[in-house]
Amino acid sequence: SVAAVAGWGLTGRGSPAEQFATARGERRAIELADGPRIILNGGTRVTIDRDAPRQVELAQGEALFEVKHDERNPFVVVTGDTRLLDVGTVFNVVAEGGALDVEVAEGAVIYQPGANQVRLDAGDALTRPRAGAAPVLRKANPQGVGGWQTGTLHYDNAPLDRIASDLARNLGRPVRAEGAGASRFTGSLVIEGEPDAVLARAGPLLGVRFTAKGEGWTMSLTNGPSR
Repeated sequence: SVAAVAGWGLTGRGSPAEQFATARGERRAIELADGPRIILNGGTRVTIDRDAPRQVELAQGEALFEVKHDERNPFVVVTGDTRLLDVGTVFNVVAEGGALDVEVAEGAVIYQPGANQVRLDAGDALTRPRAGAAPVLRKANPQGVGGWQTGTLHYDNAPLDRIASDLARNLGRPVRAEGAGASRFTGSLVIEGEPDAVLARAGPLLGVRFTAKGEGWTMSLTNGPSR
């Protein structure tokens, strides 16, 4: 489901900040009064301060940001101790614990602005496996950034535990990787349709078996990823 929220007013007038959250399998669009648009994927939580509406805290989950750059009033995404500075951009961010993944579709983003900043232009991506780890740069297809909105997940050498988290976020039920080791996947997964049908298609591509467990599934290796 997708809900759109324009401006402010979801909580009491005395609250200095607004918190927006989605359940697994839910999506939500937030259109701020001064132009930026934030699209939340499932299992995501963001906080926006009324006094500083162009600074957004992404506590967890995945969000696509569409921002028109304003040099005098830059747009900043904060997740944990990390800052991402917009430079007129469409970009996707996944934050889970201290792990971080950023992909830029248009414009540019500055990772940790300052003396050791890293600039990501369109087609650039950055992955950090945990808080405090050195970020790893890679390339991303700009047309595929935020592909979850249209029912496709794109990967380039992604670990299976990340794919399990993505599937859970989009399907609305837990998916856990067991015994995935260092296995990785490059390719695309179509996530349209009922969860059982999605997993039946994904299993052979990933080289895994999905087994129902509790409210969700476990994902275990068969003969390894096919791609």
